[in-house]
Amino acid sequence: MSNIFNLFLKYNPDFLEKIDLFSEELKEKILNKLKKATTETAFLSLVSEINFGLLFTELGFYLQYEKISFDTKTPDWTILIDERKAICEVYRLGQSGKDQIITNLNDKLKRGFEEIKYGYKIKFSHCEDFISSNDNDIKNMLSDLENWLSNTREIGDVITIGNKIEFEITSLNQNAKLTYTTSAPIDYKLHKLVQSEYLKSDNRITEKLLKYSTGISQLKLPYFLCIESDCKNGFNFEEFISYFQCSFCVCSEDDILNNIENEFECSGLGCLYDHPTVSGIIIKIGNDYRKILNPLKNQLIYNQDNYPIFSKMNMINNANS
Repeated sequence: MSNIFNLFLKYNPDFLEKIDLFSEELKEKILNKLKKATTETAFLSLVSEINFGLLFTELGFYLQYEKISFDTKTPDWTILIDERKAICEVYRLGQSGKDQIITNLNDKLKRGFEEIKYGYKIKFSHCEDFISSNDNDIKNMLSDLENWLSNTREIGDVITIGNKIEFEITSLNQNAKLTYTTSAPIDYKLHKLVQSEYLKSDNRITEKLLKYSTGISQLKLPYFLCIESDCKNGFNFEEFISYFQCSFCVCSEDDILNNIENEFECSGLGCLYDHPTVSGIIIKIGNDYRKILNPLKNQLIYNQDNYPIFSKMNMINNANS
């Protein structure tokens, strides 16, 4: 079992019990893929696929994993009920590259904090642009922090280690355990969600929306894009609604290129109107799932034949509820 998987199980001890909902064959296939994942990004993408598979199972669908192919392209899930089927592609909308490095650094620090047995609560923040996650740097910082805490400290005491990270005592913890909070601004990337005319190529969400359009049209299958949005990337359900159901305010090229945060104001039709082959979007943020169905009333999902799928999908809360 990979170190990534072992660490994931440490912080998600009920994961193996959750996937008991799957058939033994499916469970074995998924576990083998998780064990072979060599990067955290690939591993978390697989976890996102599993999360939506669990959702579909709880809704009452029969699942097929990576079963149907369209010109060498294979959707993650085929869901079936009452002899009707739909295909579902899963995409994990993660953090920016910078935020991911910061998260990796913070995760390593937090694991080191667990080994420090001093009763304080600390707040830590990064100095300027320090975002290294070099293991030796982190080991040395943790050692310096532990030495500093070995002397009696008061609330408000601060140390900056190596001009890299500032640690502040915020309260005393009587359990001889080091606890922590952190503060780091989100590196907000609007273009990861919004497909702007100023982008030189399709973003990943647009690629997923278009990925199976030809095959879907030929086979007349409902198609759902499932997006697990990392809580740390700055997006919320309202922003997904604004983009997919009604359009954003018009952004200038400078705003897009410089990643300037804009207010999400409706000014017209959302992007689903431009994607008639997409039946809907299912979004997961944290433990909450929401759906946005395509507003085009001639979309396949509204056909009477597809009512078994439609009725199950309607059990998911609307994104604006």
